[in-house]
Amino acid sequence: MMFSSVPETLSSVEMYPTLKGKCEILEERLTHLCVKLNNKKENFNDLNDNIVTYESSKKSLPILRIELDKLNKNNQELTNNKSYFENDIKNIISVIACRAKLIGKEPKLSNIRTREIQEKIDKINEQIGINEQNMYELHDKINVLYKFDVNKINNEQKLIKEEIKELGIQQFMLEEAIEYINHVILQEKMRSQYDKYACDNDIVFDCDDDFDIFRKCNIHCHNILLDGHETYTKCMKQGRRCSEDVVLTINKYGDIYGKCECGYGRWIKEDIPENLFEFNITKTHVYGHMDWSDY
Repeated sequence: MMFSSVPETLSSVEMYPTLKGKCEILEERLTHLCVKLNNKKENFNDLNDNIVTYESSKKSLPILRIELDKLNKNNQELTNNKSYFENDIKNIISVIACRAKLIGKEPKLSNIRTREIQEKIDKINEQIGINEQNMYELHDKINVLYKFDVNKINNEQKLIKEEIKELGIQQFMLEEAIEYINHVILQEKMRSQYDKYACDNDIVFDCDDDFDIFRKCNIHCHNILLDGHETYTKCMKQGRRCSEDVVLTINKYGDIYGKCECGYGRWIKEDIPENLFEFNITKTHVYGHMDWSDY
């Protein structure tokens, strides 16, 4: 990638004297921004999950009400049974106390019968406690469904989407600025190699265009790579008789020639990238491909 102009983000780090210093500042900004962006995306997804859960749960609202009503009725029955058993114990103790008084003895207020009844009461209390906990949870679920405001959540999501969009723009600008600086650093590192290559191959370039030497040398290097490049077609897939072997040649104008045995295949030229990270005079990748399908 080549930049048509210097990224605007660089204007805010001009006070740093070195390219490396500028790059480090921007990379630190980018790290913090990416964390913020990921948090916003998580917030958006959490809200979306809440909506999905609500849409699924609201269908069960009648069932929740029925379950709540059943638990409430069950607790009323348990409470009535508990009162019945408590009255039983009171009656038993009353008889024991009255008899003991008549004969002048201390009453024994606990026996097998009262203990058995008390065990029943304890089990009832335990079940009532379980029911009350379940009722509390059902009440909570029902209240959440009643209070859930889909429009409010949608508005929150809308605001977060706008923030995500803005952060995405900032991320792109920072990444663009970092790439630009790193590309300039690479140009400076490779400049001596390009000066030598241009001199060795009599390449004329525009001295007023800082990048022209890289562009001209890369094109020259790529043309050399293409000249004599061995490739192949798949003409026989079209039912033709062909060796499918092709050797490319290139003239001084940059025109590329190369035919297979049947003569149907043709070389499709591709522009080489101007980003030195993708292509430079030390790379040997050829850009372009053979086309045989439309012949």
